[in-house]
Amino acid sequence: MQGAGGSYILVVTGATVGATISGGSGRNILQVTGGGVAAMGSNITGIASVSLAAAPPGQTQPAYIFTANQLHGLEISDGSNGNDIITLGDASQIVKTGNGDVKVKATATTASARIITGSGHDVLDIGGGGTAVLNPLTSNITVKLDQATNLTLSGKSGVTAIGSGGGDTILAEAAGQTLTGNGGGDTLLGFSGGGDLFRDTVAGFTGVTIGGFTAPDDIIDVTDLKFDGASALQYFQGPIQGSLFLHNDTQSVTITLFGQFAAAGFREGTDRSGGTMITYTAPPHTQSPVIAASRG
Repeated sequence: MQGAGGSYILVVTGATVGATISGGSGRNILQVTGGGVAAMGSNITGIASVSLAAAPPGQTQPAYIFTANQLHGLEISDGSNGNDIITLGDASQIVKTGNGDVKVKATATTASARIITGSGHDVLDIGGGGTAVLNPLTSNITVKLDQATNLTLSGKSGVTAIGSGGGDTILAEAAGQTLTGNGGGDTLLGFSGGGDLFRDTVAGFTGVTIGGFTAPDDIIDVTDLKFDGASALQYFQGPIQGSLFLHNDTQSVTITLFGQFAAAGFREGTDRSGGTMITYTAPPHTQSPVIAASRG
């Protein structure tokens, strides 16, 4: 199939998308119908956008498992409202999700593609490890890593990053972002303007180092360490970093914090979901941080 100079809507299914399509010089749309597996090969050129179509009224269709080729600037719009899987082919591509819970699959190279989220609970899966930087405009999405990754988040709120469990470094770039290392001795770096949430379990926080916690409105949430009358918090300051020790009758966790803190500035309380949250406000007359201190 070969287009001329105009703009066309080219309709394919998973079974027919393997045809050779040369869209020509117009702004052509590849409309994929019927759901299921559909992969764009190198045989498809001259396409500006892909539309994943919804089932006709009164009909159902399987979720899409769609793979883009490496067309530069390709825009992929998911209008199916299904729980689809979209695999990116190039960092210049744009994905627009709809009302379903969409999983976008990327590598460190393609993770900087822009994702415009809809009303569902969308996930960006970054596979293979390496160094990944999100598009600065991506927001309202959960990012999951499957191997050790150096990840820089976007400049928008509403981004949750969940590490691989293999020694990740995750850098927040805006307030309103959530960082979860997921175990493995991770480094979690908050936004310089504050307002981020460091959330994990006791096991996940073990061996974690947190930087940037001096900024205002940051919170550490240990989700499975119950806050009760037996809870206690201690802080021990070293030359360039300190150790935050939190425990109750049955559980304990130690978190390393970059920077200089005073023990009197830490506060613990319930996160209202069965765990313990920790905040910090520098006391007006900070004592020498090199002396171990405790509360609880």
